[in-house]
Amino acid sequence: MPSISEEIIEKHEEQAEIAFIFIEATGLLAIITLFSRLYFKRLGQRLTLLTLVALIISGGLIAWTANLGGKIRHVEIRSNIDDIISPTQGLYEGHKDD
Repeated sequence: MPSISEEIIEKHEEQAEIAFIFIEATGLLAIITLFSRLYFKRLGQRLTLLTLVALIISGGLIAWTANLGGKIRHVEIRSNIDDIISPTQGLYEGHKDD
């Protein structure tokens, strides 16, 4: 599609990879936390807080990734005017103000 920039897609893909890796690490931490709470109460409590923080960060990463994905198709939320190709581009090129 002419209005979709490869740069925007690349940003989204790179951010998605980071978010995916962080979510996998958070899931592994959650499993470790589950078993540590069964056998080591004090360590389990600390890991529970760490897991909560990791989950909040994961949610933020997913929200950021979703925002970048939205910018692929929704030109109205793009902040960089160079990324936008207007459907009316070129209609007023001949008109110059003196």
